[in-house]
Amino acid sequence: MNSEKQTILEFFFSAKGMGLNVDDVFSRTTLKIQKFIRKYGEDNQLNTLLTVMDVHHSEHNSNFHKCCELSQPVIKAYENKESWDFYDIRLMTSVFSYVDSCDKALKNAEKILTLLKSYQNHERYIHIKIAIHSNSMLRMLRANFNEREYINAPHKLEYYFNAHKNELMRISSNNKSFKYLQIAADFRSGLFHGDFSHSEKILKQLKPDKSEFAKKVYKALTDEYLEYSAKLGVDLSKEQFAQIIGRKIRAYRVEKMMTLDELAELLDISTTYLGQIERGERQVSSHTLYRLAAILEVDLSVLFELEKKPFAEAIEPTKEDIMRRELTEMIDKLELVDLEAVGGIIRRLV
Repeated sequence: MNSEKQTILEFFFSAKGMGLNVDDVFSRTTLKIQKFIRKYGEDNQLNTLLTVMDVHHSEHNSNFHKCCELSQPVIKAYENKESWDFYDIRLMTSVFSYVDSCDKALKNAEKILTLLKSYQNHERYIHIKIAIHSNSMLRMLRANFNEREYINAPHKLEYYFNAHKNELMRISSNNKSFKYLQIAADFRSGLFHGDFSHSEKILKQLKPDKSEFAKKVYKALTDEYLEYSAKLGVDLSKEQFAQIIGRKIRAYRVEKMMTLDELAELLDISTTYLGQIERGERQVSSHTLYRLAAILEVDLSVLFELEKKPFAEAIEPTKEDIMRRELTEMIDKLELVDLEAVGGIIRRLV
C-alpha cells in the first residue's frame, strides 16, 4: 500500500479514536485526500473515506435516511470485492449498518466479522470488533424509522445477543457506552414482549445515573415508552399480550390446515407447550417466534401488529380438510404423465 495513503487512513482512524474535534479531523483529512488525488489520481479507499465522513456528518445531524442514501453505493461496491485489507474492513465498519433493514445490516456484520478473523493479531482488532457489534445494535435500536422494522428489531436484538452472548458480556464490562446499548436493548425487549413492568423497572434503575450519556439514553427510552403506550391505547398486561399473539398463531396455523401435532413436530416442541402458547398461558421465546413465522409463512411483525381488535376464533381443520390438503400437495409434485393416470382414477371414483 502507498505509504502516503496509509498515513492518511491512519491519521483519520487514530484522530477519530482519540476523540479529537471531529470537524477539525474531517477538514484536515479532506485536505490530505485532495492533495493525494492531485498527485496520484483517484483512489477507491480514499473516495470511500470521503463518503464515510459525509455519513458521519449526517449521523451527527440525526439524518438516518441521508446516511443510508450515502452508504448504498459504497456497500454495493464492496459486495463483490474479493480481497479486503484491514482498512477496507475499518471503512465498511463505519457504513455497513446504514441499510433499509436490520436483516441486511446483520448479514453485512457477519461478513465483516468473518473477514476480521484474519486480523486477530492486529493491535486494533478488538476495537474494530466492538465497533461492529455497537453499530449492529445501534442499527436495530434505530429501527423506529419504519414501523415493521420497529416491531421486529427487539427480537433480532435478542437473537443477536444469544449468538454473541459471551463476547458481548466481556465487552460490556469494559465499555460503558456499550453497556447502555444493552440496557436499551433489554428495555425494548420488555416493551415488545408486553412486559411493561420490566421496561418501567429499567427506566427507574437508569434514572439516578447522572452521566451525560445516561441522561440521553433515559430521555430516549422514556419518550419511546410513552409513544408506544399511546399507540396501544391501553397498558396491556404480559398475559394479555401473550393471549393476543397466541390467538394469531392459532389462526395462521389453522389457515395453513395444520394440526397442533404437525406444527409442534416442525418446531421440535411438545404439543402441550404449543397449546399453552396458543392459549396465551406461556410466553413464546424469540427463537420459537422466528421459526413459527417461517413455517406459517407470515412476517414476524404481523404477530406484533399494534392493534387490540379481537382476532377471529379459528376453527380446527377436520380430517377431511387435512386429507384434501395432503392430496393437493402430492398432486402438485406430479409430472404430466402421472397426472393423467391419477386423473383417470379420480374420474372413475366420481
